[in-house]
Amino acid sequence: MNNAIPGSAARELAWAVGGAAVVGACLGARLGPQASLALTLSVPAALIGVAGVTAPALYIGATFAGVAPAPSALFAALHQGLGDAGRMLVGLAPVLVLLTATATSTATVTGLGRLAMLVAVATALRLSWPRVFATTTNLRRAALLFGAWSIVALGIGHHLLADALARAAG
Repeated sequence: MNNAIPGSAARELAWAVGGAAVVGACLGARLGPQASLALTLSVPAALIGVAGVTAPALYIGATFAGVAPAPSALFAALHQGLGDAGRMLVGLAPVLVLLTATATSTATVTGLGRLAMLVAVATALRLSWPRVFATTTNLRRAALLFGAWSIVALGIGHHLLADALARAAG
């Protein structure tokens, strides 16, 4: 049995990890070398971890709601969403470097980090929605489920990011 991640999924995961690591490094650069290393590792771990932990719940919920796509389609769409978030984060990094370098407080730096992650992940979720439920006939039920799942996943991610930023700034 071949357990390797297919090429496109590996590429999307690389974008997600790379983009989140770049943002972590940008935020940590203002807070010191130890903080930079910690955030370079913890921001991608939080992004991938939240997706990994919550994706099965999305599939199980979709199954109970009668709107489940094929598991392979769901996970392919979520891989694409992670890649979208990573590409957004890479695109936001130059602005984030400028703004964090000129910030006068740690609170501003952490706020900018939270905002960058929120923008990237919310955009990725918006792009993922039609991919995940492309074949469903009950869009209302799917939208309610995906919206609730998104809110929970964003909440978990925000909590992990806030904790990592607080420890790094600490």
